Amino acid sequence: MEKVLFVCTANQCRSVMAEGVMLWMLKEQGFFGIDVRSAGVRAYEDIEAAEKAVMVCKERGIDISSHLSRQITEEMVNTFDIILTMEQRHIEKILEMFPHAAPKVKMLSDYSIGHRGQDIADPMGSSTFAFRTTLGLLQECVEGLLNDVWAD
Repeated sequence: MEKVLFVCTANQCRSVMAEGVMLWMLKEQGFFGIDVRSAGVRAYEDIEAAEKAVMVCKERGIDISSHLSRQITEEMVNTFDIILTMEQRHIEKILEMFPHAAPKVKMLSDYSIGHRGQDIADPMGSSTFAFRTTLGLLQECVEGLLNDVWAD
């Protein structure tokens, strides 16, 4: 797996944080050359990441401050090896737009021990605590992904 795409709704919060977490974890573990990005199923282009997402990531040494939102495209779907969504409805929307993506789309929470198959709640409009909670869950899921992929 050399190309990973995280997807949420607007690409301003969850998928951005997941991208930042994975890039940070890969760097910490000495893995380089993995293309990690994020997109949204209903994203306006070039919107900054949510302020609270930037703040809670910064608290953990993860910098997502330069992120600008992107809409998922057919080119992305064709290019990335795996597409990891935050909610089941994101899978449904991706498959509605790009039916051929089915073999590579799954829920990020499938890599969580305690939250397997569950939607990762959108903290947009919620408290800083909700953003921290979401970031913690994203870290758990990304760690599970890395352990699954590089179990050897």
